[in-house]
Amino acid sequence: MKIDSQGSPLTSDGGLILVRELDERLGLGELTEQHLRDPRRGQNTPFPLADLFRQSVYNRLAGYEDVHDAERLSQDPTFRLLGSEKISRARRGADFPVAIPRDQDAGRRRELRRLGADQPPTTVTSSPAAIRLPANDCLERDIAALRSRPPGRASSKPVVRYKSFLYQAASWTKARRVVAKVECHCGELFPRVGFIVTNLETDGRAVVRFYNKCGTAVKMTRLSCHRFRANEVRLYLSVIAYNLGNLWRRLVLPLRVGKWSLTGLQQRLVKTGGRLIKHARYYWLLRAEGHLTRRLFGAMLRRGPQGAPALPAPAG
Repeated sequence: MKIDSQGSPLTSDGGLILVRELDERLGLGELTEQHLRDPRRGQNTPFPLADLFRQSVYNRLAGYEDVHDAERLSQDPTFRLLGSEKISRARRGADFPVAIPRDQDAGRRRELRRLGADQPPTTVTSSPAAIRLPANDCLERDIAALRSRPPGRASSKPVVRYKSFLYQAASWTKARRVVAKVECHCGELFPRVGFIVTNLETDGRAVVRFYNKCGTAVKMTRLSCHRFRANEVRLYLSVIAYNLGNLWRRLVLPLRVGKWSLTGLQQRLVKTGGRLIKHARYYWLLRAEGHLTRRLFGAMLRRGPQGAPALPAPAG
């Protein structure tokens, strides 16, 4: 067996082309340009903010939650196409309006605005948030009384207790609400303990239930920045990616696969290998036929919301 690294440009995320199609038809790029501003001006060549925003969202939707993945993905054929300003200009020709006509809106722009793309910085903190905190000595001291097992005979079912208190890390500007969950399981010597920082005002059980509803396809726990606001921004990018995936599922998927989870979408549709061929006037992406077959690909293109030109139907 011989191995060489001089093959054709290959991608492992060819299914994201469909998400870009949905993005264009819904006008997410336009909303980004209208409502996001970056006043910073450096000496390096600036990239369009909409493209940077789209890259951050698509990275997370494909399972690349670490910022360090962006440098490697900048060489991936699919991600180079997704963030290409040339593609955006080509799709914005005079004969192909990108904006969704008002009579075809069907509430989709309102749904997009729920993603937070048009929320000004002064109101972004009003959205519900629940972020897992790593345990430390200060947090452990606050729940010391809950770590002891309940008196009496051990129950065959887990005994779960909650506690809510204020906590301020050294890098935080103010104290924030933390909810602790302590589970005592039969046959286990030590309890299972978890901490969640949140701005929700509901009881501890409801906060944990809200946190557990977070999707697993878009990882929202990779919040390793030192500042709370930086982690908050990363969380919102993950929320937007999660909701964009939900829009894909609700608006585009055929009925026979409409109940797939976001994890299923990521593993079966997004993770579709392909080979990119560049011609003088267009790109040709040769997809591998696995879960994302030619028939399923075409069905999703036909079901997509109107307002932007559709991709050409698969050849053959």
